Amino acid sequence: MPIKRLNRGLVRSLLVLGYPVMLGNMGVILMGLIDNAMIGALGHVELAASGIGNTIYFVTSTFGLGLISVFSATVSSYRVTDESQIPKVVNSSLLICLAVTVLTLVILWGVADNFEIFRQKEIVQVLAVPYLKIIAISLIPMFLFASFRNVADGYSITLAAMFATLSAVGLNALLNWILIYGNLGFEAYGLRGGAMATLISRIYMALFIIGYVWNHKRIKYSWKSLIQDGISKPIIERLLRSGVPAGMQFFYEVTAFAAVSVMAGWLGARFLAAHQIAISLVALTYMIANGFSVAAMIRMGEARHQQSGLQLQHLGKNAVGFTMLMMVIFAVVIVVFKGSMVRWFTSDQQVIEIASRLLLFAAAFQVFDGVQVVSLGLLRGMEDARVPARLTMLSYWVVALPVSYFFGIYLAGGMDGLWTGLTLGLFVAAALLYLRFIKQTRILS
Repeated sequence: MPIKRLNRGLVRSLLVLGYPVMLGNMGVILMGLIDNAMIGALGHVELAASGIGNTIYFVTSTFGLGLISVFSATVSSYRVTDESQIPKVVNSSLLICLAVTVLTLVILWGVADNFEIFRQKEIVQVLAVPYLKIIAISLIPMFLFASFRNVADGYSITLAAMFATLSAVGLNALLNWILIYGNLGFEAYGLRGGAMATLISRIYMALFIIGYVWNHKRIKYSWKSLIQDGISKPIIERLLRSGVPAGMQFFYEVTAFAAVSVMAGWLGARFLAAHQIAISLVALTYMIANGFSVAAMIRMGEARHQQSGLQLQHLGKNAVGFTMLMMVIFAVVIVVFKGSMVRWFTSDQQVIEIASRLLLFAAAFQVFDGVQVVSLGLLRGMEDARVPARLTMLSYWVVALPVSYFFGIYLAGGMDGLWTGLTLGLFVAAALLYLRFIKQTRILS
């Protein structure tokens, strides 16, 4: 859709709802960037170890995060149709969250105990395993935070998670300074100190959002609801119908990126460190688009009960069009300032050169990344999940991964080959998911 046809009023309403989510997401990435910068000061091996550890952590937890992510649309839908059921919606979602947390935690510790399957350099593995085991525990508060954030988001109260996340950024930086480098009388724990800081910061975030939800007057849920209102089997089934495919969507995309991280590790620690820096910077712009996607999902969850298919299509086209405009602007910034950005993390000249080149790929593929994540948000708001899950599997497992391996490893194209596959996979995902959204709204019309 041409940018000149954007409905300014509609885009403004999405921004008002979405900017706290964007800032909160940016806070999450900023926390990761600060971690990388402070860990990177220890050396490129420590940076590579934290990079592969975080990659494994997020790959393992991504299904649960994806499953939980759609619950805000369900809360939003019930708020319009039958608000009295919301306590049961929340309790049912927490039960699902508990089951997923236990399963994921068991898998993470099992992976940590068999880390050699990733074929990393021995010096990287020695540092990565204890780091991974500590951040694995932070899965518990992270899933709790995500669950209660979705309750607030479902009420269009998106400021709560923003405040929790942004305040945690400062806390995490302070804890890094104390625990990584050994300040204020504490022992210098190095990389393990960074993991401990992350764990404590995530506990703080979970307590913040739980307290906010329980005490907010507009939200029909309190600590008493946890005990008195029980759960509902039909609601659990509805949550799982949309949540499981959404979890698989997250899993397919993140595993593709994670597999490329592993392949980068095969090339050497410096290549993996450069990959980690480039991915961290790209993740910042992705999270902005993701925040806009959450706003689009919430609005779609409300509007689909009240508006026609053409009106829903108009909403979606504006969301996608504005996202494209944002991502093009970010691409220009990345191209112009790529060298300066990379130097925030390392002084190793070889790592700087590799990461700067990767950011040229990032400038191109982030436009596709923005379109696919907003299209997914729109489809989740419509509770259309099964077909989009298949489309993401096709894009990342059938296109991105084989192409990355073929050009990067088999043809010895190195990092350029690996990132060529990622770019092509994101292009296919963006095209297929947007076309799916258009098709679904035409059917409603």
